[in-house]
Amino acid sequence: GVVSFKDAFSPWTSTRMSVPLLLTRKSPVDHKVFFPERSLISAFREAGFRTYWLSTQSPLGPHDSSIALHAAEAHEARFLNPLDYQRAGVYDDTLLKPLAQILARGEPKVLVVLHTLGGHFNYADRYPDELEVFRPSLKGVKSPSLHPPALKREMNNSYDNSVLYVDLFLAQVIERLSAIDALTTMFYMADHGENLFDGECDKAGHGRDNEYDYRVAALWWSSPRYAEVFPEKVAAARSRA
Repeated sequence: GVVSFKDAFSPWTSTRMSVPLLLTRKSPVDHKVFFPERSLISAFREAGFRTYWLSTQSPLGPHDSSIALHAAEAHEARFLNPLDYQRAGVYDDTLLKPLAQILARGEPKVLVVLHTLGGHFNYADRYPDELEVFRPSLKGVKSPSLHPPALKREMNNSYDNSVLYVDLFLAQVIERLSAIDALTTMFYMADHGENLFDGECDKAGHGRDNEYDYRVAALWWSSPRYAEVFPEKVAAARSRA
């Protein structure tokens, strides 16, 4: 039931600018950090949905406040990571327990936003040891830097491990949505890409304003019941893959 949008891109290469574009009618050419209009969270509230925002990112800071502004529109907003993105903190599966608790409430119309850390540097901090599939990685490297090309292999392996973890996380979200036998959908989109010394490029990280920054992953899934009731929406999604 998964549709993968293979030609998706983000207009911005930083979280604080790109995430608001996912949530609001803000124009991609608007350079202001804060947008004066409420987001789709409020639109769902007005449509009778109970709304939730669960996050492993920070509620405050130069990279976070423009997003937390929209999180505050939800009926319930919870920030579950005691540390910011620059340190290890918790893994994204910390969001699964509160998600399951919300689904168990049996509310008739629900919107849940899961704002994850995903594959953000340090990539080795984003997945547990059991997903150390690609080696050598940055696990155990003290205070690694994004910039030395000598770490290209370790950096790429760590990033690939973090992508494996994102895949596992999304599969677990789908499992929980499938278990409640309801009209459910999941939409996942990365907010920006990442440079990993690709090809002849001598850059790593994001905010570099090149193709690797703008290409992003985007996935949509619907439950069997949703597909039965809204076959035209499923067909429309597949036509855009």
